Amino acid sequence: KKLGIGSHPAIILLDVCKAYTSVESPIAFSNTVIEPAILAIAKLLNAARQPLPVVYAQTCYTHPSLRDAGLAAKKVPHISCFLEGHAQGLTAVPDPNGLAEDKNPSPFFGTNLAAQLTALGVDTVFIVAFTTGYSVRATTIDAMQCGFRPIVVGEGCADSGRETHFANLMDLNAKYADVI
Repeated sequence: KKLGIGSHPAIILLDVCKAYTSVESPIAFSNTVIEPAILAIAKLLNAARQPLPVVYAQTCYTHPSLRDAGLAAKKVPHISCFLEGHAQGLTAVPDPNGLAEDKNPSPFFGTNLAAQLTALGVDTVFIVAFTTGYSVRATTIDAMQCGFRPIVVGEGCADSGRETHFANLMDLNAKYADVI
């Protein structure tokens, strides 16, 4: 069953950053994976007929020892790419004015993002991100739990593995979101 698009959408871009696109990054996706997602994101942003709120959610850790990353620092070997001021500058975002920094897979968790979107009258969130099985999944579930209609733009998402990407999109479409 479809949730449909409400009357006041917003766009959430999650970790769309150099950590996944720069060839110097240890966690970069291959060009065949990342380029179609980048093109789909650009198409989504250009297709928005009205000025929609756009949130650039960026994982950003500030403590040099990564203690603010919690257990993710132990689980994910290259989490330091998201350390503020990283030597390779891998956390650059396209528009710092719409930046929402977070320390978790979902920008809803531990932040006031839901309150900000509610204050703007948002009822639907279009979600695009790197990575499908991490940020997209967590954000989609949290968006639904916060009362927003999650619309995942499948072509605007990417993951390191094709199977992981598609398995997550199928599961999200079945249980939590409309995947378009």
